[in-house]
Amino acid sequence: MTCEMLDIVYLRANGELPCNCATGEKVNLDWLNDRADWNLVKAFENERFSQIRRSFAEGQLPWGKVCDECVFLQRDQPMRNALVNEKRITKFHIEPSLACALRCPGCSRVKQAAERGGPVFLRVELFQRALKQLSEANYVIDFFFFCGQGEPLSHPQIHELIDACRNDFPNVPVVINTNGNYDYSKVLRGRYVDRFIVSVDGLYQTSYEQYRINGNVELALRFMYDAKHVAQERAPFVEWKYILFTYNDSDEELIAAQQKAEELGIDSLWFVLTFTPEHSRRYTMQNFSELPIVSPIAYIYSTPQQSHEYRVFTPATSPNVESRRDLAATGWRGRVDECKVARDQVFLQGWIQPPPGARLSGITISCGNVLLGRARYGVRRPDVRATLRLGEEGARLGFRYLGRLAGEGNGVVDLN
Repeated sequence: MTCEMLDIVYLRANGELPCNCATGEKVNLDWLNDRADWNLVKAFENERFSQIRRSFAEGQLPWGKVCDECVFLQRDQPMRNALVNEKRITKFHIEPSLACALRCPGCSRVKQAAERGGPVFLRVELFQRALKQLSEANYVIDFFFFCGQGEPLSHPQIHELIDACRNDFPNVPVVINTNGNYDYSKVLRGRYVDRFIVSVDGLYQTSYEQYRINGNVELALRFMYDAKHVAQERAPFVEWKYILFTYNDSDEELIAAQQKAEELGIDSLWFVLTFTPEHSRRYTMQNFSELPIVSPIAYIYSTPQQSHEYRVFTPATSPNVESRRDLAATGWRGRVDECKVARDQVFLQGWIQPPPGARLSGITISCGNVLLGRARYGVRRPDVRATLRLGEEGARLGFRYLGRLAGEGNGVVDLN
């Protein structure tokens, strides 16, 4: 049993270091501050961080019911502790701001703004100091993730927060999750962001504004277009996040959204299955393979709450999905990142890198002796590119498969 809090850091706009961004927000582990004797690296050894490690080592939940209800609890995974043992932060999650102009019904921002103490915007100098401490201690960070209860781009100094990341960790990817209701060039001020996740739940204003209250869909679409097309040293990886509700899930709008995504020139379009009261009834975890995918850049994603209701496997724990064990011996590198199985529906994704001089001719998906189909190879994976320190070729090592399960026995990803 483990939790990703043994590998990540979550920093709120008011300086809190809570136990992740789900139910763990009820437990604060420390405060980012400017006391001369305070150091973020030393904070990882304080009593609360230590309690997480001790509890999981003993097979116990550190915060009881808080952990039991948390979507980030991984009951079947072996305990990890990269934060201390490896001096590695697999994700530095930063909430730059608690402010936002939108009023999304499922967001807890208004409630948290009324209850939280401290500033609305993360103090740049405190963030800079924390990064300096990590750098001086030779910490490795896999990526920076700007996301929280507020809108990251509402921080008036968001460009300085990006600069802080680049100054101490110049090669670490910066990812920003945004509603995109901004002028791209004005808000970024020429700063490069490796990846944007832009939440636009609907193609038409009439459907979009039912959840993104006060939002402007044309402005959000323009943000994605500009991110790929304005004059800049290099373009970021842009993903459109489309949560499926009862009012934006018609086949016509879903197909039109995929066509629009290709027109915008963006890299990926997620259709997200959610758990909120107005979630789509047409497309759920029971029939997700029936969603009309017509574009090679579109795929289906589920929130952790949805996934926990079904079988979601990782390579370390999956009884149903395995990677070819002889890959490493022949110079191939790769993994199955995820497999979702619900009734007879299956979604598989991962990545594979051939050795120098070799070529991957195809990936077939089998269940027992039954051939299910071929996975799509060549999906852009900026995370793999960054982690493996690859060049541009590393951006297209991903594969995905979506279809129906058939046959008996274990499903096997067969690399030909």
